[in-house]
Amino acid sequence: MYGQKQSNVARIALTASAALALIGSVHGQYTATYVPSPSGLPKTSESGQSGTNDCGTGSSQTSQCQNFYLNSVEDFCVWAPPNGGEVATFEQVEVSYCTQPGRGTRVIPEGTIQGAHFLKTPHYVQITGVGDFTKIGITAGDEGGELDPHGADGNGNPVGGLMFHNGQQMHEWFSFMSATQFCTRACFDGNRATSLCRHTYDELGCDFNAPGNYAPNQFESCQGNDAQDIMYGYPGLSTFQQADTTNGVQVPSPHPAPASSNCQYFSGITQSSVGYAVASTSSSSSSSSSSSSSSSSTTTSTSTSSSSLATVVTVTSTSAPMYGSTTTASRQAASEVQKNTNAASQLIGMNGGNLIKGTLAVAIGFALFL
Repeated sequence: MYGQKQSNVARIALTASAALALIGSVHGQYTATYVPSPSGLPKTSESGQSGTNDCGTGSSQTSQCQNFYLNSVEDFCVWAPPNGGEVATFEQVEVSYCTQPGRGTRVIPEGTIQGAHFLKTPHYVQITGVGDFTKIGITAGDEGGELDPHGADGNGNPVGGLMFHNGQQMHEWFSFMSATQFCTRACFDGNRATSLCRHTYDELGCDFNAPGNYAPNQFESCQGNDAQDIMYGYPGLSTFQQADTTNGVQVPSPHPAPASSNCQYFSGITQSSVGYAVASTSSSSSSSSSSSSSSSSTTTSTSTSSSSLATVVTVTSTSAPMYGSTTTASRQAASEVQKNTNAASQLIGMNGGNLIKGTLAVAIGFALFL
């Protein structure tokens, strides 16, 4: 019996290794995958970068940090020029301002965000909203600019800017910032990442690129359907690209916002110094259907507004920031499987991700069947 167990363990380890090789090939198009932690980020990630990705655990309004976190309606960032000005003028050197301290970024001043709407779909996460961004130095009346990981030279705008969602680097994303409106969409790695996070409609703004809720005085977190690919689906046009306007094609009306559900409503944004801790989104169902509100892996408190708002889970921290997250395999297995699982977490991001979980589960199950 012991020999049989040993044989099964060997098959599991071998099959898991093959699965990881397959996962690695999916991410081969990207030059690097980083883990958001005090020791997991380089000083700079691109040549010519003006700021840094090694931002520490404090917060400073003069920080040059260029890491962006999009975790929840209470834990997200926006981009802005480091010394004030118009967004489009300083796209290559923008720095991050975040709602939460503890990751070395600048902190968004109280009263800046006047409405925020977080959406999690099967293929991306998105934040949309409004605010007074003159409070972080953006010129009054600025219609804004577009940020993405590509830019004119392939190094991104800002150069070296990194995007993270709950401990996982998001390689495809876009952000639009103006003096009064913001939106960011970050796509999970996969075959829809580039089509749902297109970066070539940079003159058309949030409403066209990220249809959603931009209502002021509302703070909500919802699950939702994927938006339509903005290249397709317009009456009378087989496709639409921004460059078509130079040939007299009119910009079509934006696609409608996708349907959303399971919304939770918040009275505002609570600062809680979560540091690099990864929000827990585990549930009895699949991770893609888990709640998009964040709950800390340390301590959480539950409160209900005096109005008819839904119950809100507020992240609190009672100990030093956690720099890791749960492993990708929840059951005990052979040590070789654990090593491969940890390697997968480093490859894709600290929270593993559905691809690793599913691939390893199939691999282990197949090996045991054999």
